[in-house]
Amino acid sequence: MKNNVRRLAGFLLALCAFWSPAGGVAAVQQSTALIDALCAADGAAGPQEWMDGVLAAHPVNGREWFIFSLRAAEKPYDFSAYAAALQPAIAADGAAGAVTRQKYALLRLACGERDVPVPPDSVSDRTVMSLIYGLHLLHNGCPYRQTAAEVARSLLALQKQDGGWAVMGNYGDVDVTAMAIQALAPLYRESAVREAVDRALALLAAKQLDDGTFKSFGAANAESTAQVILALAALGRDPLTEPDFCKKKDLLSALLSFQLPGGLFAHVQGGEVSVSACAQALMAFTALERLQAGRNGNLYLFEKEPAGPGTSTSADAGMTAPSGPGTGTAAVPAENGA
Repeated sequence: MKNNVRRLAGFLLALCAFWSPAGGVAAVQQSTALIDALCAADGAAGPQEWMDGVLAAHPVNGREWFIFSLRAAEKPYDFSAYAAALQPAIAADGAAGAVTRQKYALLRLACGERDVPVPPDSVSDRTVMSLIYGLHLLHNGCPYRQTAAEVARSLLALQKQDGGWAVMGNYGDVDVTAMAIQALAPLYRESAVREAVDRALALLAAKQLDDGTFKSFGAANAESTAQVILALAALGRDPLTEPDFCKKKDLLSALLSFQLPGGLFAHVQGGEVSVSACAQALMAFTALERLQAGRNGNLYLFEKEPAGPGTSTSADAGMTAPSGPGTGTAAVPAENGA
């Protein structure tokens, strides 16, 4: 009798864990809940109205990062109104730097535009972020004078001794390291890339705090935590079960610790609503949702044209799947971008 009671108790505990907010089934609901909260905060009746209204009215003020999640959701959204607003915004930003111009090119791809080139002379072998965004564009078949393999070699050459990457300094930064992993993920089967990525993952695992979160500039924050989720998902690894990243809390529980009453996210726990935190949390939730549905977890690989009307000009991007372990299994205040 006692054994039966223990077995029943164990089953009920496992069932509760499976259906908890940090569990796999509940994780796929997080993106929908966050989009609903964002729409409510901006007075929109739903995602399409939100995209056509608030996002199109402010296409490049930090809210553009939401577009990548909406595209990756593969739902029947119409991106034409946002795309129409994006073009004059890009034209008006005549002083945009190389990385910003690359981001604009990725946004054009996300909206379904075909034949988008890598911006001329935007990839520098001395600028880590230009190499990261340049790789994202090259993985989507954008023409450029360098190949993805050549750009990847330049990115590997900038890896720090501790295994990470950073915009400045001698030590790896959590966010930049996670972003580099996302850019390198489609090339993971190459031995040099695999070795570099594995070193970077070891650094991130060592930097993770006991509560599952990650620090940047001295503070645990939502964006750094989200970027690590995105890095693991891009490699096809489930962030909720990856052994090196399961501390006292898993990564999803860690990210949810930055959620505020009402469903939006703050940069730091208990802080004010942050567009950047909301955008990157949504990207992380979307990557988890894709992974758990058996789709590619890399949000910067545009597998096919958007499903909505008005986007028929999109081309198949010719995605290269990552080959890491687990592949295929699995009114907001404006501020600067993510």
